[in-house]
Amino acid sequence: MTEPVIYGIHQTPFGKCLVCLIKEEICYLSFIEDHEQALAHAQRYIVARLHYNEERTGSAIKALFYKNDQSLLCKYIFLKGTSFQQRVWQAVCSIPRGQTRSYQWLAQKIGNPLAIRATANALGHNVIAYVIPCHRVIKKSGDIHRYKWGVSRKKQILDWEQSVNVVDSFHKEL
Repeated sequence: MTEPVIYGIHQTPFGKCLVCLIKEEICYLSFIEDHEQALAHAQRYIVARLHYNEERTGSAIKALFYKNDQSLLCKYIFLKGTSFQQRVWQAVCSIPRGQTRSYQWLAQKIGNPLAIRATANALGHNVIAYVIPCHRVIKKSGDIHRYKWGVSRKKQILDWEQSVNVVDSFHKEL
């Protein structure tokens, strides 16, 4: 018997999201505009039947976005992908909050410096928004472009992460 996958729709600082959990691990998180369209996309990725339980998924959302629990990032997730995609997603998790790296840096980090486009493509297949922080990868020139959930949202997340880092630094000094 397969483990049930539960889902919920929640408001975040960056708009509504649909989140799916298997056991207590996040297996899907997408910022959404249309509930039905997002659910259909999630259902294509997750082959198990989805069960609605906003109460259970709400605790993960609160920890990620409102309690700023960074221990959840890249730790309590369940990802499906090729070994190359897995390496890229793991490497992007090493980028500190509030900082950015280039696609070239990421390709070098995984030991394949010529695979810049393939690295960008792997980021495009990420189905766990924010948690797998592909928003932290930008062009070598410093330009922010391409983000599955919108460039303006990518900028908003990066600005928010930098402001949280400033607040965290201030509290450490006290």
